[in-house]
Amino acid sequence: MVVFWGVWEEAGERAAWSASLGSGIALIPSWVFAGILLGAKARTKRFLWRLYLGEGIKWILTAMLFWVCIVWLDVAMLPLLVSFGGVQMSLWVSLLTK
Repeated sequence: MVVFWGVWEEAGERAAWSASLGSGIALIPSWVFAGILLGAKARTKRFLWRLYLGEGIKWILTAMLFWVCIVWLDVAMLPLLVSFGGVQMSLWVSLLTK
């Protein structure tokens, strides 16, 4: 929220909403992936299948959300991509630090 208000003050409403959408594009598919993965049983074969299924759905959902934002919504591309990249990098770094 702090980043949202900071972008709003500096670059305007369109850039702030674009940055929020970029963050959402990174977070929503990751949450869906986690939900699919955490629903797996302890069996290795089932877990591996859910891992691949979840990752595939995550890629497709990410592409669909980008498409919706770019085609249907009036977004500023730079804030959208920078916030997507920032959230994605923070997710990767959080996995590396555990």
